[in-house]
Amino acid sequence: MRRQLPSLCTGPAGRSSRRRSVLARYGAELARLLHHQGLASAAVRHARALAGLDAQLRAIVDQAFDGIVVADRALELRLVNRAAAAMFGWESACELLGRNLRWLLPELPDEPTASPLAGSRLETEGRRRDRGRVAVELSLSSIEAEPEDLLLVTLRDVSERRRQQARLRHQATHDSLTRLAKRAFLYETLERDLATLDAGLGEVALLLLDLDRFKEVNDALGDDAGDRLLQTAAQRVREQLGPSDVAARFAGDEFAVLQRAGTSCERAVELAHRLVEAIQQPFRLDADVTVEVDGSVGVALAPCHARDVAGLARCADVAMYASKRGTEPVRLYDQSADPHSLRRLVATTAIRRAIQEGQLELAYRPKFALANGRIVGAEALLRWDHPEHGPIPPAEFVPLAEQTGSAVPLTQWTIRTALADLAGWRAEDGTIGAAVNLAARALHDERLPDLVARELPRNGLEPGPLTLELTETSLVADSPLV
Repeated sequence: MRRQLPSLCTGPAGRSSRRRSVLARYGAELARLLHHQGLASAAVRHARALAGLDAQLRAIVDQAFDGIVVADRALELRLVNRAAAAMFGWESACELLGRNLRWLLPELPDEPTASPLAGSRLETEGRRRDRGRVAVELSLSSIEAEPEDLLLVTLRDVSERRRQQARLRHQATHDSLTRLAKRAFLYETLERDLATLDAGLGEVALLLLDLDRFKEVNDALGDDAGDRLLQTAAQRVREQLGPSDVAARFAGDEFAVLQRAGTSCERAVELAHRLVEAIQQPFRLDADVTVEVDGSVGVALAPCHARDVAGLARCADVAMYASKRGTEPVRLYDQSADPHSLRRLVATTAIRRAIQEGQLELAYRPKFALANGRIVGAEALLRWDHPEHGPIPPAEFVPLAEQTGSAVPLTQWTIRTALADLAGWRAEDGTIGAAVNLAARALHDERLPDLVARELPRNGLEPGPLTLELTETSLVADSPLV
């Protein structure tokens, strides 16, 4: 409302004094009005200055490289700069105002400013407008303001950094030639799976695949052809895997497959046969060059064969080499065929002790002449009378002796004992001979001829009465050695 100034008009009486009084009041009121008008102008100028400063600050925030958002206590967005809007796939920052901060950052702590992470930088994933994900590094801090404190969030898109880190991790854990995992990566995965065995999630299987005749191909055609063969073999292995299986290249021509928790012996062996069949398909290495190789697979399972990484790997390795030595392309780990197993160690010690302590003996099967029925010789049969377990059949301990390296001392004892017995028989009947069965592997013992040559004269015998025989079973089982 406009204030009414005092009228300058007065009557004739006391005109001079009244005029002075009115002028005084007029001057005071005018001064007061001018004072208020000056304050108002100053307030306007101040408001305009603040508005200009706010615009400048918003312009500066919009030029920032990092994303910046400000939210109130209810996490409603009050300010969003261009970088933050672009980071989350929005064309305009205004579209985000009023939205909840958790829409952008679903994994935000319940009490952001009260979190131990407040003031520090952490990585999380944000939600883009198209519902995709973006990796962000963020920092949280509180701003004191009226009427309530605000939450300041600075953001940086670290998606490319994460991709680079993933590439470096992949290079560190995967073979560059075959793109399969390296040994260390598979072992780390295996160790985690073995830790869950007690949870009853099923067995874990480790398969080792070795390419037979790969060295011949590599030597004949060169490293480039060998590399192409390995790349194709790796792809064929990959094609046989289940969703959770892990394949790795262990060595030059050796691959491994981890069947994770939930497998079984049957499934592992089935996979092993599929791997062999895939490897046996011809490899086309060049327009004019096609080669074929074979595969040998060893299979070991946890917890039945071993419960730790080193033990399971050793069992699979033993089974794989057993496959290479035999005729079957797939071999399941067999403790009795493991030269380093505790059972074999105990058996080896027991056989050697049996020789030293006289637990062994020879029984003889007589040989008759058909013409007159006269005994013309005898076949030595080894027997073991164990002091605790009683008689042990040769079918059990002789193959075990051959597998554990105890066959040599066993053969030596048998020949010495048989020759000593033969010498006593020939003292009564000079026509009787004796036959001793040998395993085919005994022929590789360079000490055998010297042993026979030394023991014959020691017992007063000529070579003729002694016959060394190889059984048909031994010949079939050890045909590569004969």
